[in-house]
Amino acid sequence: MQHMKRLILLLSIIGLVTSCDFEKSRLQVPEELGTDADEYLVGADGGQTRVKVLTNMPGVAFLAGDVSWARLLKTSFEADDVLTVDLAANAGPRRRVPLVVQTQARIDTVFIKQEGAYEQTLSLSATGVVVYNAAEDTRVGIQTNIPAVDLKFSTIYLDKDAAEWVRSVSIDGAQLVLSTQDNPSETDVRKAVVGVSYRDGWDELLEADLRLTQANRQNVVGTKLTFEQLRSMATTEPTMVADDYTLEGFVISDREGGNAGDNPQSTSTTIDYSGTVRTAYLEDETAAYGVMLEFSKEEDNILAYNSKAQLNLKDATLTRYEHPTRIVLRGLMASNILSDEAVDAALIPVKNKRISELTDADLYTRVTLNDCEFPIRKGSLTPINEGYASIYGAHRINKFPTLLRDITGKSLYLYTNTSAEWRRDGSRIGYGSGKVTGVLVHEKYRRFIDADAADEDDCGNIGDYQIRPQAFSDIAFADDFHDGFSEMICEWRYVSGNQDGSWSATYGTGTLDHSFAGTTHSVYHTHAWPVYDFSYLGPIVDGSKLNEHAFGIILEDGTDYAADYSPVDKGRLDANDTYALAWMRERWWNAATDTSEYWVVKFSTQGIATDKLSMQISVLNPSQEGLSPNQWIAQWSTSNEAATVWNDIVEYSVPDVVLWTVTQPWQSAGFKPIDIPLPLEMLGKDEVYIRLMPRNHKGSTPQGYLDTNFVNGEAGKSSKANSAMNYLAIRYNK
Repeated sequence: MQHMKRLILLLSIIGLVTSCDFEKSRLQVPEELGTDADEYLVGADGGQTRVKVLTNMPGVAFLAGDVSWARLLKTSFEADDVLTVDLAANAGPRRRVPLVVQTQARIDTVFIKQEGAYEQTLSLSATGVVVYNAAEDTRVGIQTNIPAVDLKFSTIYLDKDAAEWVRSVSIDGAQLVLSTQDNPSETDVRKAVVGVSYRDGWDELLEADLRLTQANRQNVVGTKLTFEQLRSMATTEPTMVADDYTLEGFVISDREGGNAGDNPQSTSTTIDYSGTVRTAYLEDETAAYGVMLEFSKEEDNILAYNSKAQLNLKDATLTRYEHPTRIVLRGLMASNILSDEAVDAALIPVKNKRISELTDADLYTRVTLNDCEFPIRKGSLTPINEGYASIYGAHRINKFPTLLRDITGKSLYLYTNTSAEWRRDGSRIGYGSGKVTGVLVHEKYRRFIDADAADEDDCGNIGDYQIRPQAFSDIAFADDFHDGFSEMICEWRYVSGNQDGSWSATYGTGTLDHSFAGTTHSVYHTHAWPVYDFSYLGPIVDGSKLNEHAFGIILEDGTDYAADYSPVDKGRLDANDTYALAWMRERWWNAATDTSEYWVVKFSTQGIATDKLSMQISVLNPSQEGLSPNQWIAQWSTSNEAATVWNDIVEYSVPDVVLWTVTQPWQSAGFKPIDIPLPLEMLGKDEVYIRLMPRNHKGSTPQGYLDTNFVNGEAGKSSKANSAMNYLAIRYNK
């Protein structure tokens, strides 16, 4: 009982003390201190910045350090207040000063940053060099405006024995000078990384690394291979290189530009955007041959654009591919790079060719294609629905092929990755002819053709060769169409309907019609109606609806077509009563006659003399239900009567549009451009007809390519068998 009383008394005392502490805490106000930002920026010309202090206590403020270029106009505060800092003009590099605010119990530091009159820079002319024994000091160009006394040097040794063989690192004018000890090993090379660094006035690190590979005592770093020898070693079975072979050549790809190589798409919504960064192309000193390099990780590819590099191929995987023949080295790491030194880009050889002159030996070399044109006179390099691209987080399309044609009548596709920032920045591609420079590649594109091989991995062959420019500036075409090698008989770039249901050419003379004429469609007349078009030039900004640069359609009178139409959503112009850039028809199978319906183009070739006649079309099946004809044929005749005998020109495929649901490999987010050479027998005719029609009754569903028979659409209702065009032209060489 006595113990119980003591316990009750003890608990009462504890409760009393706790209660007193609680009451006391209610009377104390927590001290607060802060500012409205962590840092404040002032331009190089100087001026004032205002720092808002948030506090419930009095305090002081001061600039830390001996600063003559900044002045605090007020050094104390009683509560919430604004402090003004006055900065003089800055004739040097960027700088900063800490501003300290302090109360009795708290302290906070923010930074006042000022831009500089110039930017401090630090770079080396090489990322790696080979060091030889019994030689003079190794010298590498250094580009910097930082005083040498402020630079810091470090050396990391990558060898097992960690011998410190770099004696000294110094600066001599515009050169980094390295003094080294000779390598005593008869067989082994050794490696190190020399770092040059500097922390600028904003405490940001500028650094440049130089990888050193020191030859063995025999002054050998490996057995040097020519590109021809490498090609002879390669087999169609991937083979790991077991020996210390070296390969030297020019780096002709820009890892920073976003368009060096392919970004592989592994699933319908997964793209490996490191692909283009991990890819490089090396050509030999005469540009006779090239090789594709694929590094294991992004950080492994430290090869600089327009440099001369030497590689050690040991442990890389070498593969030869056929049809066309090309050589690929995979699994490379930064340690495989022996040297890499910048050279004058003018010294790197470039092949000048026409498309008809290309051979397999040109693959992975830098090529300038002369006398070329973009024959689709509208849109950007990637005229796609951006809602399916990376900027909207969809990751359903990794690149797009743009049609390129040359004066010989040959064509190929130009690849532009969605990761290339310059692909859709508002720039209009030139209408005239000119040249394109880039790396010649062979890459599949299943979205344009899916049924060309039994093995699914081999589907998508859109030609032996494609070209990858490394920047928009690699494309040099005349702006004016008349400054080119071709002229047009007729062209359709947008919707221009007639009362009889046909479509007038928007340039030249001709009519476009459809074989089935049983329905009407609002103000768009009898035979077709507008659909979405993705020709907006850009820029593309997530969530924006704007029309800053229109659609790249400049009319003959200088009018920028549809420039005043807004909004444009995700690169797409919706069908509307004022503007329409694409047209569609849904009836493609006549059940009564068991035959296809067709587009038909009528034009005249009278008085035209040329050795090159061609047609360009841009096509897409826009049905979200995926039941449209995929396999088509182009035919021609001089009549369109019922008994007309049609002459075959070419077979081609039309892709289905990307669906709202799962994106299949045979579906496209943009119209497919096609070049079709035409027979010269068409010349000298008052009337020529070309019809474009499904060549069978097969269509695709979201579940499979060509796995069903497409059906007739019903006019005015939800359509299931739509097919559309957004461009058609008949052109000839002048």
